[in-house]
Amino acid sequence: EYGLPAPGGAQYLFNGDFVDRGDWGLEVAVLLLAYKLVYPGSVHLNRGNHEASTMNAHYGFLQEVLSKCESSHLVDLFNAVWDNLPICSVVDDAVFVVHGGLFREAGVTPARLEAVPRADCDPKETGSGDPALRLLVDALWSDPQDAPGAAAGARGNGTATFGPDVTKDFVGRNGLEMVIRSHQVPSTNRGFEILHDGLLVTVFSASNYCGLQGN
Repeated sequence: EYGLPAPGGAQYLFNGDFVDRGDWGLEVAVLLLAYKLVYPGSVHLNRGNHEASTMNAHYGFLQEVLSKCESSHLVDLFNAVWDNLPICSVVDDAVFVVHGGLFREAGVTPARLEAVPRADCDPKETGSGDPALRLLVDALWSDPQDAPGAAAGARGNGTATFGPDVTKDFVGRNGLEMVIRSHQVPSTNRGFEILHDGLLVTVFSASNYCGLQGN
């Protein structure tokens, strides 16, 4: 509807998990990075939990790059890119966009997230007590829940879930209108799901996810 990226055209924000999700992760990643290089003011890339070397080693992207390009150096270059991608974006001072979700720690601000060191993101390491790593893991891995508060995530391994009160507090404290996240096929099996009294929306654009979901 809006055409390809172009100077002065529509703004495109891709919200993570570009790879590990089918047979064409390499092509998707190269295309998105090429668009970012050519149209840096029109194309924006948020990091997802699969933009991480630990995930790529288990879910296919590492082997995909090695089989298609036979280059471990290219793998290292992608890892360097992943570790430097933004973990969130704020659109029009109103909409907070993040791949996973919100935080088990209260009082988090977008400005604080800008200062989080970029690194490989392994949820199992949250037990180290590093608060910056915990913020990074929550941004890339957390999921919403119906109950208030925060809890251990069903994904295990140091992940978390967050309730509607967490979303309301985050939005109000930061002068925002809503949060958009991705990370899960919506329970509606459609491209989006509205949650937490309309303050949180899951947007998921991968049709027939991994060729199996039927969404």
